[in-house]
Amino acid sequence: MTPLTIFITGANRGIGLGLSQRFLEEGHHVISTYRAKSDTTELFNLAKKYHTLKTVLLDITNQESIENVLPNIRSVDILINNAAIFSRSDRANTPFQKLSIDTFSDVFKTNLEGTARVTQALLPNLRLSHRPVIINISSGAGSISVKDNNFYYCYSVSKAGLNMLTRALSSELIKMNITTVAFSPGWVQTEMGGDDAEISVEECSRTLAKSILSITSEDNGRFYGRLGRSDPYPW
Repeated sequence: MTPLTIFITGANRGIGLGLSQRFLEEGHHVISTYRAKSDTTELFNLAKKYHTLKTVLLDITNQESIENVLPNIRSVDILINNAAIFSRSDRANTPFQKLSIDTFSDVFKTNLEGTARVTQALLPNLRLSHRPVIINISSGAGSISVKDNNFYYCYSVSKAGLNMLTRALSSELIKMNITTVAFSPGWVQTEMGGDDAEISVEECSRTLAKSILSITSEDNGRFYGRLGRSDPYPW
């Protein structure tokens, strides 16, 4: 396979870091972003091992930060919008009347608005590719049709919004030959998912990377689980 250039946000830990490693092992060029220089040891160690990894300081909520990155980026084959936050005040058992409404703004600023900012900024770079793909890392928590609890109000609504953004982008951008897909990685043992989660980062990133590389224009506008199937996660 011809090496691809893959741009991954929020790649200093968890799924983003795991995906970076998988793609590097397969010989691809990876641009991995991180928001702060703290907690970047593993990512920087990868950079020492692979000359095909470029690490970039990027705050996806800050337009100036995004624009500062662009002059150093050329063609991008796959954009993986992975960066996301989960507010500790947005707990599973928090009743709505006790929820801080400001939390919606905090979570949306990264999970939805930040993703939109990065995607818009990198459209010219994606259009230089022969097979441009946008991957939005969503969540089963954003699936409206299976929602039967009040868990994680802000996070769930932000991911439902991300799913809608995916559908809207897929309708417009396919005219530019850009395929847009949302993936739910499942419940993963990350800082966000916790130690009790069902899937290790290694297992998740291995299967998710394979599914991402298999995406074609026929998948445009779909919402998949990490194995590349839509049955576990209806919109």
